[in-house]
Amino acid sequence: MNKQMEDLAKQIDYVDYITWCKLSNKKPYQQSTLKEYLFKPKQSSDEGIALLFNADDGTVSTVRPTNEYFTLTELQSLVNGYIEIHSERVNDNLVVVNEEGILLNLKINYTFKYFTGITAYGNVLLCPGSIFEKPDKEFDWDEF
Repeated sequence: MNKQMEDLAKQIDYVDYITWCKLSNKKPYQQSTLKEYLFKPKQSSDEGIALLFNADDGTVSTVRPTNEYFTLTELQSLVNGYIEIHSERVNDNLVVVNEEGILLNLKINYTFKYFTGITAYGNVLLCPGSIFEKPDKEFDWDEF
């Protein structure tokens, strides 16, 4: 296992990872196994958790919204600027990036690129759409 994978393995819940490996009949400490674990389908207990890929130090951490949904302010603080939803999804999760990442000369997020193949600049938030900000009211097509 390379250094980047070892560092990432240290950040995960080791007990949960080993348990998952045993139940899934997978060999731990293989790059493909670690990738599969990180991007496994969410369990109901995982609902409301997002992954934050930090471009500066290459770490990956879990984040939750303050309440039930992420607010625009929370999303902007996580990506350090205006947000943009990337056109690609990862395992049906939304990819939230800094809209001005290239203009601001932010670093390429190599950790995120390594796991997904998607090039993004600055911090990247990978989150289920279910924890995005709830609209103030339902959109009424008749008013449109």
